[in-house]
Amino acid sequence: MTGLTPRPLPRSRCRVSRFAALLVAAVAAAAVLPTAAQSPSLDPRTPGDFQRMGLEPQPLAIESLGLQFHRPAGSSFHLQRLEGRTTVNLVDGADIPTWSIRVQPLISNLPRPTPAAQVQQMLESWQRAGQPADVISNEVVTIGPLTGQLCYVRQQSTGGEPVISGWLMLPLADRELLVFAIQTLPTDFGRTRALLGSSFSTIELTPLTDVAQARKAKLDAGRDFLAAATAERLRSLIGRERWYRYYMPAAVTGVATDTELGYYLLEFSEGKLGAIDPSQPESNYDPTEQTFGLLVHVHGHYLESGSDSTYDSQAYYWMAWDQSQEAWSIRGTRRHRGRELSEALTGIRTPKRTGDPYGTLTIINSGSNAASRDQRSWRVPEAYMSQPIRWALGVLMPRQGGSQLNMNTYCFDNTGGRMSVSLRSDAWAPASEGAGRWRLKSQTRSEGALIESVYDETGELRRRNWPNGPVTELVELADLHRIWKDKGLATGKMTPDQP
Repeated sequence: MTGLTPRPLPRSRCRVSRFAALLVAAVAAAAVLPTAAQSPSLDPRTPGDFQRMGLEPQPLAIESLGLQFHRPAGSSFHLQRLEGRTTVNLVDGADIPTWSIRVQPLISNLPRPTPAAQVQQMLESWQRAGQPADVISNEVVTIGPLTGQLCYVRQQSTGGEPVISGWLMLPLADRELLVFAIQTLPTDFGRTRALLGSSFSTIELTPLTDVAQARKAKLDAGRDFLAAATAERLRSLIGRERWYRYYMPAAVTGVATDTELGYYLLEFSEGKLGAIDPSQPESNYDPTEQTFGLLVHVHGHYLESGSDSTYDSQAYYWMAWDQSQEAWSIRGTRRHRGRELSEALTGIRTPKRTGDPYGTLTIINSGSNAASRDQRSWRVPEAYMSQPIRWALGVLMPRQGGSQLNMNTYCFDNTGGRMSVSLRSDAWAPASEGAGRWRLKSQTRSEGALIESVYDETGELRRRNWPNGPVTELVELADLHRIWKDKGLATGKMTPDQP
């Protein structure tokens, strides 16, 4: 039972640096886009209802556990996979956290496992080990069709300080339970107990057999979507050029005006593979680099909020017209008071060959001076989405009548600086904003944060709502220039050649 012992509360929140977040925005601003991986929620409450309960308005969906629920507002979460098992760690969003939860499956060794019996076994094992706990409450809980057990006890930490530990156990499969291991402090117990009770009341569990069947259906849909992205349809992207504004709305920050965070220019053209390195003259291309395909060029300029630092990026994504191979190059430079720090990310996916049916993806992450270098490779799975297609999703999605599409694909993801080939989820449907509008809900990882995007009747991205508030929005260059100039921000890099 040691696996159920809560970990000590951290003394400070783990925060992703703004610099890393800006790089992610530069690399993935157009494509880290879906809906919860579970079945549609049966909960009749609205996002406003959940906010009034102190919870996040959008549910956290953990597909590999068949779990969906609304976590406490502002809380952070982190997923781990060890030996094929998923663990979710949640932490209070306060500067000094007052509670933490670890969610994980447990295979019971009891002859007739139930949540109540499992809790009782745990309490008895502590008693035999000479580590008794004062039971505060131990009661049956009903959450929708589920019957579980919720127990809170008072214990002493290894340092002798009093702590409150808790366990919510729910049936997951024949001999498997889903355990929410809770830790808080006696001084915060009353508030924490009420808040977590509200959160637990929103739990929905989908049978894992149903999850597997749904995942297969979505992978089949993703495979069909990629097959429909023919060279002819991809060529229709050539010549598209759009500017996008990246900002934090005033409604989120509580200040009088929106806070500008950056902008980028997105261009589609036909180009040779060698063009991903603009420093190399075309006369130096080798025979492979002479191959034509779809070339996506993204020029980005970003501001680091609260400081005078900037981050500039140049990204080139290339893909063969038949999607058989791809390559990309992303170069970014952070500037702060005359100092510069550069980095680069290069990706190469080889064509399929004997013994390697879908090719191999190799990623090289390094500083521009080659002082540091991290190289990783993955065998590409079936239903793999190339980077250029990520940037063109809206154009390639079905837009006839009330068309809808729920699909899974595999794709390279660098969210939070964690490189992986992940299972992503995309849900496409008509939007409520008006005729000809479409909504895309996406997760770049099966348990990633939900990102919502709205597209117009031509498939152009109009607006994207990012987790925690930032917005990406289509804008005319003249309007972008005026917005930045009116706020006293530099506009000299609003040309394709500058960022």
